[in-house]
Amino acid sequence: MPPSHANPAAAWTVADLRADPSWIVELDDRDRAHLASAVRKAFDPDRDLLDYARGDFDLGPAWAGIASCLRQVRDGRGFAVLRGLPRAELTDKAFELLTWAIGLHAGVARPQGKASQFMAPVRDAGVAYRTGKGRGYSSSSDLDFHTDSADVVLLTCYNVARSGGMSMVSSSVTAHGIVAAERPDLAELLLELSERISSGNLFGALSSEQGVQFACRAEDLPRLRAQASVGIFHAGFSGVAFDADVACTSRLAQGCAPLDT
Repeated sequence: MPPSHANPAAAWTVADLRADPSWIVELDDRDRAHLASAVRKAFDPDRDLLDYARGDFDLGPAWAGIASCLRQVRDGRGFAVLRGLPRAELTDKAFELLTWAIGLHAGVARPQGKASQFMAPVRDAGVAYRTGKGRGYSSSSDLDFHTDSADVVLLTCYNVARSGGMSMVSSSVTAHGIVAAERPDLAELLLELSERISSGNLFGALSSEQGVQFACRAEDLPRLRAQASVGIFHAGFSGVAFDADVACTSRLAQGCAPLDT
């Protein structure tokens, strides 16, 4: 049986969020004034983000609200909304630095994306999302539900979008519980796949429909049908169908092409 999640609060529904809005934290005027002052004091237009240290920023009374959000992310719902950041009081670059400062107090930054950037603007740059070089945050497309490779992700609102710009979250713990209740065979398959990935997590497409797509060589199909879990072929995970003796080297279960060996 797949293990249950250690944090029941992360298994939320929309009704739960409406009944208990503790995941929303509002900064007051004193908090905003202190943050703006601290960032303006540390800001240097010629200084790289990586040259700043945690000690450069005294978050003062605002830290209580920020820390509450971080606790909610780690021990509560798994996400939080922090309102009232001093956007009007700071330039674009200074407000970017404020995001960086909060991150320095939360942990250690890690790069993400093909360009190994630590921070990236969410802006329609005209790219195509579902292509090899496309990035969802640089397109006008709706993004699929996904997880990023970090313990905590900060998404800061610079300006109100002219259109769109809505962020949506879901509880993977709730989703897993539904899968385990309705399709325990798929929950077991997911656990088996995750145990073969060094990072312990896998993402791809989970389907309850018949005929899930996967990649393999035509000559291997009869053997795979005989040896692999039937869940792969009749409702399961899209991606690549592996023999039990083949190790998984990537946690990506989508966008794979068969190797011609």
